[in-house]
Amino acid sequence: MKKGLLIKYGELALRGRNRSMFEKQLIRQIKKSVEPCGDFYIYREFGRFFLVGADTDVEDIIPKVTSVLGIISVCLCYKSEDMSIL
Repeated sequence: MKKGLLIKYGELALRGRNRSMFEKQLIRQIKKSVEPCGDFYIYREFGRFFLVGADTDVEDIIPKVTSVLGIISVCLCYKSEDMSIL
C-alpha cells in the first residue's frame, strides 16, 4: 500500500463552467508548494484531489499543502491495489 493525501477544497464547487480552470490552477499551486520535497502525482476524483508520493513520506508535506489558499482539509490515506483486505 502507498500512503497518500486526500485533499478537499472549498469554494471551487460554487464556480460554474470555469470549475476545471480553477481546479487546474489549484493543482499547479499544490505542485509548486510540494516540489522541493520530492516527486508527487496529483489526480482529481469526485471533487477532491489525491496526492501520492513516489518515494517520500507524505506526512512531511501536510503543512505545505494546508498552506495553499483554497485547501480546506487534508487527510492521510492509503492506496491499495488489493480490495480483499477490507
